[in-house]
Amino acid sequence: MLRTGRRGATPLVSVAIVPAQGPGRIGISASVKVGGSVKRNRARRLVREYYRKAYRNAAPYDIVVNLKPGFAELSADEVRKALDEALSKAIATGKHPGRCPHPVR
Repeated sequence: MLRTGRRGATPLVSVAIVPAQGPGRIGISASVKVGGSVKRNRARRLVREYYRKAYRNAAPYDIVVNLKPGFAELSADEVRKALDEALSKAIATGKHPGRCPHPVR
């Protein structure tokens, strides 16, 4: 998915999206750099809640969210703004691919 998806990013979060075959899904990655387990889990809960309210029935996309250091300190409103910005950038990019495979030599 990450090879063919469109990407959008802000300083605190990056997203990759691809049109879904069925209902949309979400995947969330948060490294130890985001914070301890309590902070990472809180950040994941905020992202899932945002997705549940905003995109679950509306967006036919599979979404991968990569949280960056500092994301765990955001409030729910700031999370919404950061994810809205990153997702709108990803949707607006058109058909720009994500990661490009290296040519075989």
